[in-house]
Amino acid sequence: MKAGDTRERPYTGLPAQSESEGKFEFGNYSKEISNLHDVVLYWMQEGRLIKAILGHSKGGSTVLLYASKFKEVNMIINASGRLDLRTGLDKLFNKYFLDKIEAGPLILKNSLGNVFHVTREDLMQRLSIDVVAAVRTIPKEIRVLSVHGSEDELVDVENAIQCDSLIANHTLQIIPQHKATPLF
Repeated sequence: MKAGDTRERPYTGLPAQSESEGKFEFGNYSKEISNLHDVVLYWMQEGRLIKAILGHSKGGSTVLLYASKFKEVNMIINASGRLDLRTGLDKLFNKYFLDKIEAGPLILKNSLGNVFHVTREDLMQRLSIDVVAAVRTIPKEIRVLSVHGSEDELVDVENAIQCDSLIANHTLQIIPQHKATPLF
């Protein structure tokens, strides 16, 4: 936007991603997809060409789900996204997280010291999402690049390899001996 422009614009970041002020929700993929769609439509209405959308970790899964639902952006970059949202939870919490969440929200602290509360509702929303089924529906007109570190300890590289077999127009780039920097 130009200086002095008083028009409202949508989000500068998705809720609780990067420096946005939104509330973190563990299973809010549908909200994130909707917000992302609003941002894309806003900039398209402003005459901007959106060449690609990039998402990292949870955002990688979000952009894959976005591509399965909306077709305006023909290039998606998935950096360390997870296909099976049921996996990896024991690394974030512990193997007893399903029992513990019945007693109240789980507390998650990321590497920056931020504290997040994960409710049972958040967790159940996440567990109900089938990213594998969604990515199978991404049309071949949408190009997808998956980038993943071979030594990623939080999201296994197998997720990116699986994307390569499920998405019609997919390029896989595995970075040897690279560990992702986990936010959690």
